[in-house]
Order: sequence, then C-alpha cells, then structure tokens
Amino acid sequence: MKQQYDDGQFSARLQELIHREKQSNKDVAQAIDVSQQAITNWIKTGRIDYENLRKLAAHFQVNWVWLRYGPDALNDSIDTANDANGDNRRTHLALRRQVAAIEEKHYHLLWLLDSLPLVVWELDRNGVFVFSEGNGLSVLGLSPGEVVGRSLSDVYGKNETIMRMHAKAIDLHQSFSEVQVERHTWIAYTTPIVKEGVYGGSIGIAILKSSNG
Repeated sequence: MKQQYDDGQFSARLQELIHREKQSNKDVAQAIDVSQQAITNWIKTGRIDYENLRKLAAHFQVNWVWLRYGPDALNDSIDTANDANGDNRRTHLALRRQVAAIEEKHYHLLWLLDSLPLVVWELDRNGVFVFSEGNGLSVLGLSPGEVVGRSLSDVYGKNETIMRMHAKAIDLHQSFSEVQVERHTWIAYTTPIVKEGVYGGSIGIAILKSSNG
C-alpha cells in the first residue's frame, strides 16, 4: 500500500453514521449485541476489535476498510490492485488478497490486545495519556481509553517506579522494570518518542507477571 492504513478519523465516521441514521449509541449497541459503553469507548479512543468492526460495517451497510481506515486506504487498495493487474478478473482477485492481508494483520494485533494480560499506552510531551488499550486494564479496574486525557501523575503519581521510568523517557532513555501496582506485579518497558532530537512523548507496554490475593 502507498498510504498509511489509518487516517485517524474512525471516531468521526462512526459518529456521523450514528447521526445520519438517526440512531443513539444504545440503538447501535443493541443492534450488534454489545454494551452501550463499548460504543462510547470506540468513539472516545478510536480503537475497535476486528469482529465488532465487521458488525458495525454490516449494521450501517458500509465497507469495513473505509469505516476503520478511511477512504484513502480503500482507494489505495484498489489502485494497487489496478496497477498490478490488467484484466478485471485478476484485479478483483488482487484486491481481495490485499484486503485480506490488512484484515489478518490488524486482527492479530487487536487479538493480542484483547486477549493477553497486557497494557499498551502512549503519553504526549506533557505526560497526558493519548492512548490506553489492552486486556490487562481490567486487572487495574480500568476500561480501554478510560485514562485518555488524564496525566500520568494524576493516575500513577504515587508510584515511584512508574514516575522514575517516565523521567527517564523525558531524558530520552528507555526503561525496563518490574512495577508493582497494588497487589499486581508487571513487567514494563517504556521508550521515548523523539522528534528532531526533542522529547515528544513516550510509548510503553506492560504485561502482568503475577497477582497476589
């Protein structure tokens, strides 16, 4: 593909579809058999698992690639297929394979987040969560995207290990450490996001090692 998959407008497209069809979040939730909170989380975080993405697309009768990744991703799939093949039959086959490749890649990534006891997050340069996903959040009593918009110090300011790892990221250093959060022990890794030599935020991942009690 020539373009990036995700244009970052999934939430906007979903809200527009809900508004256009004159439905509420509750209506959509009931139609595809999920909780109303799930709809709210998808809109808030811009993240959705593959199975529910396909349900949403079917409910609104739209293309799932367009819904999740945007018109450029869909058009680029078609353009790539057209560039590679001359006749219609081979073009459609290439397109189907291209879309299947996108589907498989993102399905596995989302499956890891939804199935393993891990948490993935991103902080902006001011230490504010802009991304928070993963099945491990349930261990902490949190939902995907729940801490987005809150600062790290507000959520974990009393945890010295977490704040020390954050300080290292600001100094443009990676960190790997065992972190204790209440009765849960995590193995965490953080790395800074560096833009033209300047700290621009950080990304981290933590996987649950053990729980006591």
